[in-house]
Amino acid sequence: DTVPSRFANQTSLRVVNLGQQGTCLLQMWMRLREHASKIKPRYVFVCVHPNDITDAGFWYPESELNRFLQSEEDYLPLALSRYHPEDSSSPRRWWNQHMAPHFRIGRLMRYMFRVIKKGPEKEKKIVKSSSAVPSQAHIDKPFTPWKKSKIDRLGWKVQVKALRKIKQICEEHRATLIVHSLGYSRAFCEASKKLAEELGVSYVPAGEIALRHGQKGEPVYLINDGHWTGHGAGIVARELTEHVPPLRERKKARRCPRFWAY
Repeated sequence: DTVPSRFANQTSLRVVNLGQQGTCLLQMWMRLREHASKIKPRYVFVCVHPNDITDAGFWYPESELNRFLQSEEDYLPLALSRYHPEDSSSPRRWWNQHMAPHFRIGRLMRYMFRVIKKGPEKEKKIVKSSSAVPSQAHIDKPFTPWKKSKIDRLGWKVQVKALRKIKQICEEHRATLIVHSLGYSRAFCEASKKLAEELGVSYVPAGEIALRHGQKGEPVYLINDGHWTGHGAGIVARELTEHVPPLRERKKARRCPRFWAY
């Protein structure tokens, strides 16, 4: 039900999904930098989200982000200390590995005995949204991080440079870089499109087209989530294919029967 999987089905191309939850373009660049030489991609698709801007400041201190911006080389910023891997001898790691599991098992057994004695608790009714389409407020939400707080401005600068660094990797491997977005807000999509144009990168409005399908009543978005369903991912994958001429021709060729003479 993911875009890469649907894209692979539609094009018969081998696809590698390098997506990571909760990351920003800075981390996307570092991940592509690590794996590009092994993958040798022909196409690299980058889906940008509005929260990429704030995620940079969430994971990294300002000093590291500024060092990344000012460095002419491939400087890999260090995350905030609370996200560093713990030393094997640290007290918290020792507790989590050796003591905490016993307490968790004891708590689970106590809960099981309580359920057996009193019977299972009644399930609470979960109220879900009647519509999975993004609200008009989300669609019309302004996007001007360069005019906001210091950390927002910093996050946008990191976004711009990270995308430029991704483009450089693509050029080194003779790969085509294609940018698309979640599809809302409109202001974010316009900013992303403008950035892609400034960098000389293709921008495909796949997310915006998926939004139109959702507004027509199609099950494009997950309830109370805002991300694409399998149907929505299929729409996005189709649009990515249709907007890239070589992929479009490849897709047409798949539909044509082939006859061989022996």
